[in-house]
Amino acid sequence: MGNIMVNDKNKLAIGVAFFAFFSFLSLPLGYVRNWLLSSISIEFVSAFASINIFIGLVNTFFVFGATNVYSTFLPKIKDPSKQSQFVFSSYLNSAILMILMSVFFFLYYSKLPNNIIGTLQISNWLLVFFFIIFYGFGQTGVNTLIGLREYKLSAILNSAQILFVTVFLLLIIIGLLPKFVGYEFNTFLCLIGSVWCFVFVIFLCYFVPRKGFHIRYYLPKGYWSQAFFVHLGTILTFLYGYADQILVLGYLGEMELAQYFLIVQIASLITFLPIRLGNVFQSGFSTILADNTQKANLELTLQYNKIARYILLLTFLISSILVLFNREILSIFSNNLKLNSLCFLLLVIRYFIGSLGNIHSMIIISKEKNLSFFLMNTYMVIIQIVLSLVFVRTHGVLGIVVSFIISTIIAQLNLAYLLVKKCRIQHFDIKILFVVFLLLIVLIFLSFVFVNIFARIALFVFAVFIVVRLLKTDIFYLIKMFVK
Repeated sequence: MGNIMVNDKNKLAIGVAFFAFFSFLSLPLGYVRNWLLSSISIEFVSAFASINIFIGLVNTFFVFGATNVYSTFLPKIKDPSKQSQFVFSSYLNSAILMILMSVFFFLYYSKLPNNIIGTLQISNWLLVFFFIIFYGFGQTGVNTLIGLREYKLSAILNSAQILFVTVFLLLIIIGLLPKFVGYEFNTFLCLIGSVWCFVFVIFLCYFVPRKGFHIRYYLPKGYWSQAFFVHLGTILTFLYGYADQILVLGYLGEMELAQYFLIVQIASLITFLPIRLGNVFQSGFSTILADNTQKANLELTLQYNKIARYILLLTFLISSILVLFNREILSIFSNNLKLNSLCFLLLVIRYFIGSLGNIHSMIIISKEKNLSFFLMNTYMVIIQIVLSLVFVRTHGVLGIVVSFIISTIIAQLNLAYLLVKKCRIQHFDIKILFVVFLLLIVLIFLSFVFVNIFARIALFVFAVFIVVRLLKTDIFYLIKMFVK
């Protein structure tokens, strides 16, 4: 038992290290991609914002059980043939759902109101079906690899989209490719669909020789309950994550969507790493819980508190950079757009408040508290949509951002309750959370006081030093684990 636990902890640490490494590589690529989008044209920004909503739609409605099912059940299946049967069955479930949803989408798309679909005008349904199939199959392959704790390959494949999109935009900028004026959305459909087709082929070449290909329907006990509630929860998460952009598009227009999309993309880098690492943590948590003993629950608590410290450190580091250098960062993306600095700073606060939320969610899902998690997501989405609808008419984008902050605070309180009461996990120190958050608020005010960039750099170093000491963390820990 002891050697197994140590081995699982090492695999979790290696998984965190690899996903952290490739996530950090993706951060500058994300900045470059957004800058290239804004440099090409407003239409390209708007088209990419629309394709992101469409990706969320496909990932939510077309892939049954969403991403978390694989990380929950695969670590608990030890027989390779059973693992292969489970993956085949899951793919079959997703394929059936994709067919049904594609037919439904094709028949009823034209009947959706304009303030929902906006500029998401579909002119080539063959491209849409191509995208749905390979995005769904490719994403499922990556999630399967995470569930099997094949973290190295899954981390690389998970970063493929941002790399290919960035290179594609760069080729347009330097003139080696045309701008595809009027066909921006179809161009992104073809490009991103091809990337995930490539990912799916690589997954098959890796998985089949090692696990075999078993055409037999097998689903472990508890699958349907988990998959059903997680799928419903993912639909709510889609509404929570994209309702704001849909409302901006519907009520404020394409120009506002392009501006809002860019500041959201920049600010959401705060939670980029926790989200990318989420399924890695869930896979590790599920492996620990497979023992189903009191010792396993204690080990999970210790792992959670250690992870929380490093996630909080990394999110504070990114948040403080965005806050202290917000003028310089926003000016990079203002080629064709004027970005709202107040909304940007409020979004930084919002994403920092939710920085530990994804880790809490992974524990709750690993514990299979499906109904409680689903009900919590329901309340959260209803509150956010109602508040957004009320405030968007009078305060525009600012009203939506404030609604986001309110719903995020309520969501974090609910997650803390589920973590402590339902999962019996001791929550991370609330006092430390409050102090770190208060320090970030102070940095926001000081960013307007200190105009000199060297003064702000010194302030950043001092703030990070305080947080490192407060959290009692080793800032080189993830690097050491990666080298190891």
